[in-house]
Amino acid sequence: MSILQKNIGWFDNRENGPSVLTSTMSADAAVINGVGGESIGPIVESSFGLILGIAIGFYYCPLEAVVCLLVSPIMVIGATIDMQMMKAADADSKDSQKEANLLCGDCIVNYKTVQSFGNEEQLVKKYKELLVSDHKTSMTKGIKSGAAFGCS
Repeated sequence: MSILQKNIGWFDNRENGPSVLTSTMSADAAVINGVGGESIGPIVESSFGLILGIAIGFYYCPLEAVVCLLVSPIMVIGATIDMQMMKAADADSKDSQKEANLLCGDCIVNYKTVQSFGNEEQLVKKYKELLVSDHKTSMTKGIKSGAAFGCS
C-alpha cells in the first residue's frame, strides 16, 4: 500500500515521521539507481578490459599474460568480497541511523520549542551519541573493505 493511501493516523507514529520517510525514500532511490546502468556499466567495462588486456598480453608477451591470467581470480574474489562488505555496511547503517533521523526530524519540526527551552546543546550531544556506534562500525568496515579492495 502506498504512502498516499495510508490513514492520517499512520503518520502520527514516530516511526512514520517525515524525517524517517524521507531518509527511507532517499535510500530506496539510491538502491533503484544502482540496479540500473550504474552497476552494469563497470562490470561490462572491466570484463572487456580484462579479456582484451589478456589477449593483447598473449600477443606481445605470453609469460606476462599467463601471470595475469593466474592472478585474475584473486582480483575477482577481492572485488566480490569488497562488494559484499559494502552491501552489509549499507544495511547496518540504515538501521542505526533511523533513531538519529527521528531525533533530527523532531528537532526540526519543533525548533521553536527546542530553542525556547535552550536544549540545543543537549540535542546535539544526543545526536552525536546516536551516531557513535555507526561511526565505529563504519570505520572497521572501511578498513576491511579497503583491504579487500587492495586485492582487487
